[in-house]
Amino acid sequence: MRYPHSMIFMTLTISILLLSTARGEDWPKYRRDYLNTGHSAETGTLSNGVTTVNSQNISSLALKWSRSLGGKISGSPAVVAGFVYVGTWNGTMYKLDAIAGTVLAQRNLGPSSTCPSTNVTCRIGGSPMVSNGIVYIGAAKAVTNTTIAATLYALKASDLSIAWSTPLTTQPGAEIWSSPVEFNGLVYLGVASHNDTPCVKGAVYAVNVSTHAIAWTFNTLDETSCPTGTNCVGAAVWSSAAVDTANGIVYFGTGNPGSNCKPPTANATRYPDNIIALKATSGTLMGHFQAIANDTHDFDFGSSPVLTTTASQSWVAESSKDGIMYFVSRSSKGIIGSPHTITIGSQLIASPAVQLGASNNLYQPTGFGTTKGNFVKINQSSTGSLTNQKQTFVSSSTIFSAPLMVNDVLFFGSDDFKLHAISMTGSLLWAFATNGGVDSGPAESNGRIYFGSNDGNLYALSVGAK
Repeated sequence: MRYPHSMIFMTLTISILLLSTARGEDWPKYRRDYLNTGHSAETGTLSNGVTTVNSQNISSLALKWSRSLGGKISGSPAVVAGFVYVGTWNGTMYKLDAIAGTVLAQRNLGPSSTCPSTNVTCRIGGSPMVSNGIVYIGAAKAVTNTTIAATLYALKASDLSIAWSTPLTTQPGAEIWSSPVEFNGLVYLGVASHNDTPCVKGAVYAVNVSTHAIAWTFNTLDETSCPTGTNCVGAAVWSSAAVDTANGIVYFGTGNPGSNCKPPTANATRYPDNIIALKATSGTLMGHFQAIANDTHDFDFGSSPVLTTTASQSWVAESSKDGIMYFVSRSSKGIIGSPHTITIGSQLIASPAVQLGASNNLYQPTGFGTTKGNFVKINQSSTGSLTNQKQTFVSSSTIFSAPLMVNDVLFFGSDDFKLHAISMTGSLLWAFATNGGVDSGPAESNGRIYFGSNDGNLYALSVGAK
């Protein structure tokens, strides 16, 4: 069949237009992808007409909308199919229109009035994951007038009604800071404590999305290695999993052995202060690395692991409150070999961002436990060698926020009540003031940046406020 010349011209024109614009992407989970890179893949002007931010147009980045949600927001928003999902410290999950900021649905999972313990609030501290029409989130749930359970919730993305929920543990003081990760029909989630009052026994859970039952549990506190007669606590898991999807391996970090608890756990047990590899389907241990034995200084792995690859080696990298970033070799067998370390010298709690592409560099925020934060750039060469270079920007306050990388700009929040943007060399490019500390890691989708603040507001920013 022959087409008229006008039809051929029209087809070519449409093809060129499609090539000149790019489709926006979702941000479905904490740190966006299974590797936990925190790197947006969007660039240029998208098909919705919004231009992604870069160092050249950042002066045009402006507020598109803000919405008061009535509670602190420490988790990163998830953005899927034009909707934003985020939880607050008043125990409520929200669904908003990503363009207009209109609240479309909300679900209170644990109002403070139903929490039987004064030591635990039923807040939502982590980030949701949206997968196959379900919003997964962890929160405390009042089981009886005197008992709460750290619980995985599965909410319908359409209206946030509860599709199902699975209690994980009823240990007194148990709380979920870890953000859930769904992979191949299982949801992975860690359990920690409420500010160590009281401390709990840490664990990683995998919940089956079809049966809603716990498929397996890995107890990060191996009591067989505790001193005789000791009631051991600790090894809490408040980091969020990274998943090697090709080899089916889940990576987590753990906390200290309860040395700051009352009564304290004497001596370190086997899995505190560890980077742990688990077989995704069964929870079988596939290697672990302990950074500190007999930790008495609360040097947790609070930062989440990231998976990186150079030309010669694959790594799981995680930052510790001891001021060191650990790079441990990984393969299809899990954790292998001896670690490489980068000593940064400041307590590290925020997760790093990974610069995807040829450089594959990491950008690690510092500043937990100090008065000022900074950024350290970890250069990963093609041969696998690691060097660090301190960036020039210095925040006026602590950085808890996991950074977002968009093109050649790094975004992160700080307890100086601002969202900051710096260049790849650390120069301050831009800042946006809120009325509270910004611990929420920003997310980016369809050219717009979303983040929460301790002032109870969710913010959306875009170039030209489009």
